[in-house]
Amino acid sequence: MFRRRAAARWEPAEAVYAEFLERVLPYAMGNPHPRFWGWVMGNGTVTGMLAEMLAAAMNPNVGGGDHSAIYVERQVIAWAREITGFPVDASGLLVSGGSMANLVGLAVARNVVAGPTCALWA
Repeated sequence: MFRRRAAARWEPAEAVYAEFLERVLPYAMGNPHPRFWGWVMGNGTVTGMLAEMLAAAMNPNVGGGDHSAIYVERQVIAWAREITGFPVDASGLLVSGGSMANLVGLAVARNVVAGPTCALWA
């Protein structure tokens, strides 16, 4: 595994990119163990990269206010409801990936069984 100390000075973007090409990109798929049978994931696409770049450039803080990112999320959730046949009043949430989705699912299940656990949810 590659390890190094934190940079003591600023490094040019070209140098960081060169190091990325050498030390990160060749190992993008992760686990090389012989008993590892693969990840379940899709391929990256140019369109997906563009979408991620645009989202990162916006960097919306949706903690309050009337931000466009909220409406994009609501539209995607509405499409998912329509495609899967969920009721019109079903809600949803977009998260960063499978681990976060599992954590949210466990929290929802816990709250359904235990009921409100703090005044915030009452």
